[in-house]
Amino acid sequence: MKILNYIERWGKVRSNLLKYIFVEVILSALIVFSFLINFTPVQASPDRYYVGYEYYGYNLDTEYAPYGVLGYIITISPEIPEASNFLAQWVCVIISYTRQYWIQVGYVKSNGLISDTFSFYIEVQDELGYRRSILNIEPEVGTAYRYDITGYFSASKGYVWSVGIRKYGEISDVYRTDVETYPYESHDLQAMSEMTSTTICINGTHFWDLSYWDGRSWPYWNRHVPEDSLVDPYHLVEVSDHEFYAYGGG
Repeated sequence: MKILNYIERWGKVRSNLLKYIFVEVILSALIVFSFLINFTPVQASPDRYYVGYEYYGYNLDTEYAPYGVLGYIITISPEIPEASNFLAQWVCVIISYTRQYWIQVGYVKSNGLISDTFSFYIEVQDELGYRRSILNIEPEVGTAYRYDITGYFSASKGYVWSVGIRKYGEISDVYRTDVETYPYESHDLQAMSEMTSTTICINGTHFWDLSYWDGRSWPYWNRHVPEDSLVDPYHLVEVSDHEFYAYGGG
């Protein structure tokens, strides 16, 4: 009888134990699923459209480019009809293509993605992370500005980038600051119009006097590679190595 009782008890315990394990597994699965829903957001990145020039245009980090870029850009102000979109026009030093590091300066017109703003900005992506400075200065529509990024050695800071904005025809800067990046390298130069939607019309886009820093002066670009990801409705008009127009969209 005792043996039968033990067997009967063990059967009940085993049944309850299996039920407990089953419930625990289901609860654990629900907790993990809930964690994934709440803490693993899936964010859709907006499309990007680029029209402009690259100096070298090849994605290699084994070659070096001049440590500085300069260009004049006319200020356009198209409608940004859809929320969370923007137009940005800029010059840029590529610090690393492989790791997608850069430093750039230009102006932006945004509809909610960056902020509701029309302003100059400076942007950096490097090993220290991503950072953007939206300046409290609004560019004048129809006016050209000179944008430059110049690499130099500072006795107090080491190797840094001097980033400046200057109105066409003037000798004083609208804004200038030093920016440190890590690493401090230059693998390509770029001058681009960047859009997040084909509904943005970029008629009137004009970049000119694109130059590189040779350590003493600003020679014009002596080469260029047109941005090769061009898609309708945006079009590039190549005037020379150091000048282009772009239009389309809307």
